Amino acid sequence: KAHKALVVLLVVLGFIFFVASTGRGTDNDEQKLVDKQSKDEQFYGKVIHGLEGDIRNLEKELALLKEKEKQREEESEKEEKAQNNPTPSKKELFPPPRLSVQEKLALMKNVNSSTVYLHMVSHSHWDREWYLSFEKLRRSLVQIMDDVWYLLKNDPEFYHWHPDGQMAVIEDYLEIRPYMVDHVIEAAKKGMISLGPWYTQPDEFLISGEALARNLLYGIKLASKYGDPLLVGYLPDTFGHISQLPQIMKGFGIESVVIGRGAEHTGNGFPNEAWWKSPDGSKVFVSYLASWYCNALFHHRISPSHTDEQYLTWFNTKHTKVWKEHSTINHALLLDGCDHTGVDYDIGEVVNKGDRLMSADKNVRILQSNIRDYMEIAREEVISKKTPIVEYSGEMFAGPDVTTYLVNVLSNKIRQKQENYRVQISLEHYAEPMASLIWQIFNPPVDRTKRFATMEENYSYDTDMFWYSWKKLLENHPHDSISGCSSEEVHKNVDDRFLRAREVADSLFTEAFVKLISKIKMDPDPQVAKVVVFNPLLSPRFGEISVIRVFSNGNTGGVIVRNSAGAIIPAAIISSGTAWDYVLPNKGFRKGFRVPDVLHIAVKIPKVTSMGYETLTVEFTDEPATNPTVQQELAEDELFLENENLKARVNSDGSLSITWKEDPTHKWENVNAFQHCIEGGTEYYSSTSVRREERRESREKAEKRN
Repeated sequence: KAHKALVVLLVVLGFIFFVASTGRGTDNDEQKLVDKQSKDEQFYGKVIHGLEGDIRNLEKELALLKEKEKQREEESEKEEKAQNNPTPSKKELFPPPRLSVQEKLALMKNVNSSTVYLHMVSHSHWDREWYLSFEKLRRSLVQIMDDVWYLLKNDPEFYHWHPDGQMAVIEDYLEIRPYMVDHVIEAAKKGMISLGPWYTQPDEFLISGEALARNLLYGIKLASKYGDPLLVGYLPDTFGHISQLPQIMKGFGIESVVIGRGAEHTGNGFPNEAWWKSPDGSKVFVSYLASWYCNALFHHRISPSHTDEQYLTWFNTKHTKVWKEHSTINHALLLDGCDHTGVDYDIGEVVNKGDRLMSADKNVRILQSNIRDYMEIAREEVISKKTPIVEYSGEMFAGPDVTTYLVNVLSNKIRQKQENYRVQISLEHYAEPMASLIWQIFNPPVDRTKRFATMEENYSYDTDMFWYSWKKLLENHPHDSISGCSSEEVHKNVDDRFLRAREVADSLFTEAFVKLISKIKMDPDPQVAKVVVFNPLLSPRFGEISVIRVFSNGNTGGVIVRNSAGAIIPAAIISSGTAWDYVLPNKGFRKGFRVPDVLHIAVKIPKVTSMGYETLTVEFTDEPATNPTVQQELAEDELFLENENLKARVNSDGSLSITWKEDPTHKWENVNAFQHCIEGGTEYYSSTSVRREERRESREKAEKRN
């Protein structure tokens, strides 16, 4: 508008000067012209004055618009900072912080040293995917957490909600409702919800030790973004536990764990309280859920409308089954919730009424509690009173039958378990070590602004991309995902996550490896192929067979492979084909390439040092090579696996014969053999004629022992 006004003004002024400069005629005409010019000047003067006023107004409006735009930019910047570093709103969303369980116990009256305390915790055991897909179950999760916020705001009797000890529950919710982050922060600060420590609830036997540690590391890291993490190893439904779990827990400063499976090894069941020790001596306090993680689910079983007699019957059953039969202290844990259950709206009223009736009937107090405070109280009572409790060593993978620890899931969906292994190896032994090595060698400053710089100028350890790859992998490690016991739509999602995690890991490794190769001096020779073999382990490797991929020069009859010392090593072509791929450089357009003759060659390399490399030279021949082949080497060697304790010989059919070296008379034959039989079981249990006979014999032995 301002520009248009200026144009009009210039046109008017030009017209006036044109008229003034072209006036001619008689005196009368000149007088008339002067009068006309005077009138025109007055008229156009008013026009100009008006236009000047319009311009001033437009300038003011423009300045105001600039100020508003600046305010919007500042607000947008604040919103972006709030998303990256969420902070609670100034206005409080929930009532004042709840009393700690210790404070609640101190306020209780009519108690003595024999009083029993039953701690009720509201929770939901959340399998992210299982009989339904992740997205279908997330719809229910969002509704449940909306109910949690409503109760925390409006019901002073609703004390605490436990989101199953895994941060994925919180993350999955906030991905749908990111504007509710202030609810998470304030509720956590006031002790109304717990955070972590896990990212997902993992299986322990089907994943690597590093993956288990990363699960805790990422879960605690994510929890710390919103508040204080729950430092209790909460594992209510994991299908058995590895012996090193106490050691891993202690490494994260976790002194207590809650478990629900794997310890059913005694006639009367595992006690509620125990010490659990790893092989290295690390020891943690264990609370075992003798009646499982839904031992106090009272939805549809007890409610405010029930009679006092019904209340007493229900709570007396819990008192007997959970505390009297299993506990060694005056406290026991009741969990109100189960798989994907919503919140019990009446929990406050039910607990208060139960407490009033049970305290009068049996000197038993009922109170709402949380996992953090309960475990602290239970552990402290065992230590302070020097209560003699069981000390267990080794893995927790025992029970009366397979229904307790679901051992048969170890062989479900084998291809997915193999892919899990590949992704773990790619991350743990290739991508991360190589990227770390390159970062240490070149140690460049991290400068994300140099998008179009060369790799040498811009290489940095990309922590964000590594965590993304780990996150996709960890999302496949919950027991119902990695175990292969879910619906087919779940397994499709599992496949997709494995693919994405591996693609990222492989890309990060390739980027770092190319960087390393670029610094290795190799004499160029178009007649041969140069290959760099890297050892990602912390120990040297001797005489191992590797498969290398090379681009030949058209001769595919045979190959001669030499090591860096020039010595010929055993080699054999095992396959050939065509490669087609793209390279996306930092500068310029993508580059596609097609190589018609790609060879996969098996080579036996004498030695590669730890975290080191060996350079091989591949010569191509028209005729098959006459040097020793890998097949000849294999035929001459005995195939075996060996350490200081065991020696395992690989038989011709792929089975193993294992010998205990300390006492060679102890042997195990036909290990790792496959049975060909009809399978009539489920996703959890194998049911064949062989398995049924084994179970029958197991039951007969158990009956004789009893």
